[in-house]
Amino acid sequence: MAAAVERLYTVFGRYVRPRGETYSPYANVTAAEVGAIRERPLRDLSGRDLAKYAMRAITTWGDADELRYYLPRLLELLVTERGWVDKATVMLNLSTAAWRAWPGSEQEAIEAFVRAAWLPLLAGEMKVSLAELALGCSLADISLKPMEEAWCAAPDVPSSLQLADLITLERDELLAGGTFGTRWSPEARRVLERVVKCPETRARMERACLLAADADAARLVSDAIEILEMMPEAI
Repeated sequence: MAAAVERLYTVFGRYVRPRGETYSPYANVTAAEVGAIRERPLRDLSGRDLAKYAMRAITTWGDADELRYYLPRLLELLVTERGWVDKATVMLNLSTAAWRAWPGSEQEAIEAFVRAAWLPLLAGEMKVSLAELALGCSLADISLKPMEEAWCAAPDVPSSLQLADLITLERDELLAGGTFGTRWSPEARRVLERVVKCPETRARMERACLLAADADAARLVSDAIEILEMMPEAI
């Protein structure tokens, strides 16, 4: 994971610190707020520092080059700090900035970062959830197949808790149509459906129920298993 983060800083290091008034008068930001994140070293910025920018990037604050300047720190904070932003929105900024038209080295660095995050995330070692990163990848046109591959190697209990959280968040869509909702890309739906419908997934979640550290964790996994049992065939 550390190597993937350093690769981001190296690849995007050619983008210079933004200057001038690059934000819209409708962005609800002040010159002082902008100056506060420009005057400090990029790696010193916290999620709280970058939260307002992250929610306005491209749309009302800055262009693609400004996003690329901040991107290594935004992605690093995505997996190392909780509660500072809607994390799927950070990934959506990539789509808004047409990142699939960026140089190949930049696209590869982003994809390598995401790939590196999946196994520690499913092991409960990242401060981002499966639901958050998977939705962000779906919005940014990043394949979830590496997540599916990491799932096969992930430890039973933490990975089951992550998947159970996702399943319960998507409960209404799963019970109504037997699949994930339309906010997910077709590719993401296909991958997630394979994971949740795999017999080994059910067996893993049943083991996790027995091995869970506390009653709340066991209940979360149990609720997710019940949703899967009640889920109709996809319409």
